[in-house]
Amino acid sequence: MIEVELLNSLLDGFQTVEWPIGPGVLPNSPEWYVYVFILSLGSGQLPFYAGQTKRLAARMGDYESAQFAASTDFRVGEAIRFFAQERQCGIQVRFKQSDHGLQDEYLIIRELQLSGFHMLNSLLAYDYRQASKEAEREVVQRFCRMILRQAERG
Repeated sequence: MIEVELLNSLLDGFQTVEWPIGPGVLPNSPEWYVYVFILSLGSGQLPFYAGQTKRLAARMGDYESAQFAASTDFRVGEAIRFFAQERQCGIQVRFKQSDHGLQDEYLIIRELQLSGFHMLNSLLAYDYRQASKEAEREVVQRFCRMILRQAERG
């Protein structure tokens, strides 16, 4: 599992909020933001998804609704549900304003992956017109169990 100090250094300058996020907590400004979802496990933390957006508060709502027709929303939302409801894990969202959202997202994901972390970002998207919701939910849950095993091994 990632050392808290290493994660803090990778995400220097990021603000932290706990999931679920209440109304009015996140900015509604149309600026670029980058963000990372982090699983809290005892004294350790495990990043599992990173993204970028110009609509931070609304984007978090997309993950909460987890619409199947939007594969990223569904996958991230299902991972959050799995960790929070089935495993009773805490979840944080770390975010910061960015002048280069897409580039910063890429750099964050790459750095986390090179640090040895499996990111949900690497799961291939599905075509909702042909995919099975139950099968895709199982894929996300398998991914979640995989990263929990990774955390247990240290």
